[in-house]
Amino acid sequence: MQNIKVSVKKDSKGVPTEATFVVDLSQRLGESASGKTTLIASTQGNRPLDGVPDVSFGLTVYTKTEEQKAKKKGSAKQDA
Repeated sequence: MQNIKVSVKKDSKGVPTEATFVVDLSQRLGESASGKTTLIASTQGNRPLDGVPDVSFGLTVYTKTEEQKAKKKGSAKQDA
């Protein structure tokens, strides 16, 4: 897992009731394989949720690369 902190809240009986995922949005981990997005955080596939039987999660957080943002901006101007 990259740039993801996970915590699980449990009730007084120890039963999991809530999961919280924290991502540092200021981090950049590099471009995706396609080069269209910049990765911010990833589980790198599905992962079991610690302490919660039979529950898994997958999370990818990304933004478009500056080049993709510029392309979108340019096409929006052409459409106007």
